[in-house]
Amino acid sequence: MKLKPVQGVAFAIGVALAGLSYAQTSSSDRTPSSTDRSTTAKSARSDKKTSDKLPRAERNFIEKAAQHNAAEVELGKVAEKNASSDEVKKFARQMVDDHTKANEELKTMAQAKGIDMPAEPDRSHRRAMDKMQKETGADFDRDYMKDMVKDHEADIKDYQKQARDAKDPEVKAYAEKAEAVIQKHLDMAKQLDDTMRSASNTPSTRNRSAATGSSARPSSEPRSSGTGNR
Repeated sequence: MKLKPVQGVAFAIGVALAGLSYAQTSSSDRTPSSTDRSTTAKSARSDKKTSDKLPRAERNFIEKAAQHNAAEVELGKVAEKNASSDEVKKFARQMVDDHTKANEELKTMAQAKGIDMPAEPDRSHRRAMDKMQKETGADFDRDYMKDMVKDHEADIKDYQKQARDAKDPEVKAYAEKAEAVIQKHLDMAKQLDDTMRSASNTPSTRNRSAATGSSARPSSEPRSSGTGNR
């Protein structure tokens, strides 16, 4: 059956419109992936813009805090195995718990600001851990607590500075909250450090005193006796 000219034209137009509609539908189907890529790129640029707005000192604080948190957690786990004192083990467990929690809060804030947090301790802490992993008993207790005092004395200064001077309200709030925890750790560390020092010094001091006293008395008695005879 042959189509009349008018019908043929109408048929051709219909086919063309159908093809155009299909092309538009296909194009529409591809649009979301293109939009997603654009959204991801915009998000990345937004994160970078947020990070760039953060003062360098505050970015450095976040990165350094992350490294120190990681170090306290790892070294705390070593202390739980190598320490001989129950009090030192208890302190180490608190370091693991508190610094794990602090690092999770820090990570949430850092991600929102487009900052990649270090996941490992810095080189200085790594060297200290390598050394202490080889120690056990009283030697470990003494060196670990000494290191904890030193670390927390340095950390408290950084947290106090950011709690006072940070321009970013979230960094400031984090520093203020964490400062109280770090101060508590420092007080505990100092007390245990004094205990470890006393435990290591008392026996030797007592022995030296006893040795000095026993040698002094015999030498003085004969002289006293001889003087009386003369």
